[in-house]
Amino acid sequence: MSKIPQLLDQYGQPLSKSPIVNKPTALNGGWGHIPYDAADNTGIHTGNWNPLLTSPDVELNPWRDRIVSRVRDLVRNDGWASAAVTRTLDNAIGAVFRPISKPDYRALSVQTGFAFDAS
Repeated sequence: MSKIPQLLDQYGQPLSKSPIVNKPTALNGGWGHIPYDAADNTGIHTGNWNPLLTSPDVELNPWRDRIVSRVRDLVRNDGWASAAVTRTLDNAIGAVFRPISKPDYRALSVQTGFAFDAS
């Protein structure tokens, strides 16, 4: 006669059949008014999780200069970082991006007072 394998907890005791109790929610017809588990403030995974809601700029701006200088240093001195940035730019903009400028010479002349030549 062979024994059925059991899962053990950190103390070596057999786990119960349902180690995580699923409380009823609005999604499964229960008592809750919270349609998403991520919004639940009483769950075992999200109960004590209360991050601040700020804009990305507020989070980034105090350290922007340090981050930019480190990234630029990496791109200058690390081939992998340089390749990653180059590949990202090539995929976003294109490898052969050439701006073709066709300014409105008459509008520039009126706005600045200088004479511009179209040639």
